[in-house]
Amino acid sequence: FSLEKEGVKVYMEIVGFWTVEYLLRKIEKLKKVEVNMLVAANETLACEKLAKLEKHAKLNVIYYREKVPLSPVLQHLEEAFRQVRAKQMEFVKDFPVVFTEPVLNFEEFGARIGVSSEAVKAALTEKPPQDYIVMSKGLVRKDRLEQIEKRIEEQISLKGRLSLSEAVKTIEADGVEDAAGALEALGYRINWHGIDAEKAEVVRPEFSGRPIRRSID
Repeated sequence: FSLEKEGVKVYMEIVGFWTVEYLLRKIEKLKKVEVNMLVAANETLACEKLAKLEKHAKLNVIYYREKVPLSPVLQHLEEAFRQVRAKQMEFVKDFPVVFTEPVLNFEEFGARIGVSSEAVKAALTEKPPQDYIVMSKGLVRKDRLEQIEKRIEEQISLKGRLSLSEAVKTIEADGVEDAAGALEALGYRINWHGIDAEKAEVVRPEFSGRPIRRSID
């Protein structure tokens, strides 16, 4: 089997049914493996023969009785992903790029340079580019946020109120997917009246006990 997440692929072999001849052939084949692999072996097999595989640097052997246990499989996958993500983070940090786009999506940028979106997000959150704010799905340049704030203020002044759904449309029209993050960065808060977004209102910062931010620090 192959298990894949964000471009990180892990191979897994399940050794269940066996005869002595089959098991010996399987062991010899696995000993030649050149990629990291997880081997789930039924512990009713000839374990003294399988024990030889545990010394193989690229094989990780777990044992099971009636069914393959989920916990050690997930632990192995997470560890493999963590190691790759750490290397990808260093790659992103050293990547020679100057950001100029007003909105940068982590997933799109990761696909562009061949790394996971999680590695991109972790690296750029740790050290954000100058004049950018980190959101849940990407980076937003401060002047784009100021532009969004201006439009929101115009709508509030014109209508006297602004529903959350209208604010979301305004923010997404400027290419920012994380509307809640944008509102928070600008200091706005949301007054909910039930669970209907049409009834929820965006409230100016001065009404939430904080001074209005005309620019992003």
